[in-house]
Amino acid sequence: MMGRLYSKKLWNNMMRRVFILAFCFVGTMALGQSYGPVPKVLSADANAVIRKWDETFEVLNPGKALHTYSVAITILNRHADKQAYLVIPYSKLNSVSDIRAAVYDKSGKKVRTLKRKEIDDYSNFSSISVLSDNRIKVADLQYHDYPYTVEYSYTITTTNMMFYPVWEPLDEEKVALEDSQFRVVVPKGNDFRYRGYNVEEPQVTPYEDKISYLWKIKNRKPISFEPLMNSPLEVLPAVVTAPTVFQVEGYTGDMSTWRGYGDFIRRLNEGRNDLPEDKKEEFRAIAAEHNTTEAKVRALYEHLQNNTRYVSIQLGLGGWQPFKTAFVDEQGYGDCKALSFYMQAMLDAAGIPSHYTLVKSGPSALGWGLKEEFPYSSFNHVILGVPNGADTLWLECTSQTGPFNNPGLFTGNRDVLMITDYGGAVVKTQQYTPQDNAAYTWAQVAIDAQGNAEMDFSTLCKGMQYDVSSIGAIQKEDEEDQRKWLYSMTSLPSFETQSVSFTEDREGLVQGTVKAKISARRVANVSGKRMFVTPNLFSQSNHSYVPMDDRQTRMELTYGYENIDTVSISIPDGYYPEVLPEPIQIESDFGSYSAEFQFGESGLLYIRRNTRLEGVYDPEQYNEFVEYLNKIKKADRTKVVLVNRT
Repeated sequence: MMGRLYSKKLWNNMMRRVFILAFCFVGTMALGQSYGPVPKVLSADANAVIRKWDETFEVLNPGKALHTYSVAITILNRHADKQAYLVIPYSKLNSVSDIRAAVYDKSGKKVRTLKRKEIDDYSNFSSISVLSDNRIKVADLQYHDYPYTVEYSYTITTTNMMFYPVWEPLDEEKVALEDSQFRVVVPKGNDFRYRGYNVEEPQVTPYEDKISYLWKIKNRKPISFEPLMNSPLEVLPAVVTAPTVFQVEGYTGDMSTWRGYGDFIRRLNEGRNDLPEDKKEEFRAIAAEHNTTEAKVRALYEHLQNNTRYVSIQLGLGGWQPFKTAFVDEQGYGDCKALSFYMQAMLDAAGIPSHYTLVKSGPSALGWGLKEEFPYSSFNHVILGVPNGADTLWLECTSQTGPFNNPGLFTGNRDVLMITDYGGAVVKTQQYTPQDNAAYTWAQVAIDAQGNAEMDFSTLCKGMQYDVSSIGAIQKEDEEDQRKWLYSMTSLPSFETQSVSFTEDREGLVQGTVKAKISARRVANVSGKRMFVTPNLFSQSNHSYVPMDDRQTRMELTYGYENIDTVSISIPDGYYPEVLPEPIQIESDFGSYSAEFQFGESGLLYIRRNTRLEGVYDPEQYNEFVEYLNKIKKADRTKVVLVNRT
């Protein structure tokens, strides 16, 4: 009995040492593992094959972790040479150590060992940054005698525990994966959360005071990103991890709920509004000149735009804690956090409540939804939400010229985390209907007997089409750039511009209008007594989508819109339609299209309406969508045949 107890204890101690070695040193093991030829099933249609991608994230305590990497990649051709760059970002809160790397030729012979002096170290400092401790280490491991293999390992020691890793070893096309594993090790009682995509559930191994979670994937062929994918995570193998209780720079937070995470952000901002009293009086006076909440907010917002500028602040806790308001007021600059917080202080001085709001910005995040059951920090921007009756005014505080209350493509139509006195609350920014995102074109076209044309036209763009068209931004460019941009507003291959002008209306939903006079040759083709005219001179569809035999992912149309063209075409005397095309009407789950062709004393009248609906659609509907677009493409090229009867 004593012998069995002793043997069990000895076995447990031995296994404990093996277990600790397995998860603590995987990222810094000696390089030189032998890699045979790439399996043909993986090399087909690949530019590179990841032979090994191992990550271990070991949580030491709520405020510190070790993140180790051990990676080997075989580069098959020059198109994958970028995979031979070792790039390691780091900062005050993320230190890097134990960098090792080697290069092997096609026979597996080591041809290079990375030396410390070959690692370049740069400040990761953008042109719009004034304060940053972000740096980056870079090593070029290219060999150019294909195939060759690069292998590297390193360790990141992080005290930035707001962010647990996302394991996504296979994240681009033309790259296959042979073997990868991801291990998260946490102390017992230090819970964390995870969400897996296209992977099996982890192997969970408890031992004494730690628990290991291990994910493995093997032999994944190159992936393909299908057009209009709802999310890459529909095909990518990935694991997103997030903390529950965490610590950073002396602050403790709880990310298990959005309310708790929002409360952490609220506490980061506490005590940082130190505006002097004379500035508060100034802001009260500005607001007092106006009668409505919206007018007061607009006036203070314009004051912000006229007196501050945007810079990036990436310095320790400055990555998510705003500067104090007195600093911003004195210096006249700040990042999205500082300027939004400063704007909040301006409104607070005038007695107007507002809410600091976290958002994932950019067109690629349109329709972004926050999962109620899985809070984690995926935000990259801060805006300000101002209650205005039943509505909310959304302020982009980093732009000196942007329209008031115009989330648009950058922050509109998505879930955001609003920071309230009670913590975080998930709300939606402005939702746009197709009629909000409209483009209207009116044109007068005069065609002569040779088929050449003089045109006066105007196009109004509003909502998200104000952003898509760049009609606001182009007004600030020089005349030559404006003339080049004008081509995007027509379907003409070439023309000469006599004049172009712009107007803008920023009251309510922002809209911009361009007016132009142009002349174009051979708008109509003349053959004998016949003239062939394509009335759609401004909005011809040119999509490049093709049907797919076995689509795997859902399709997303990220925003709806409405386009209406009204084109009046005067034609030479004596010409009449040989046959006037019948009206065209196309209906689908994705929107509707119509085109009308009329003829009267003033000539031809062409009216085109195209309405697109936003939504997420099943994979099998993709081909239906392509068919719908092809019908529109054909309809847009409908010709009117005119005959000279004189």
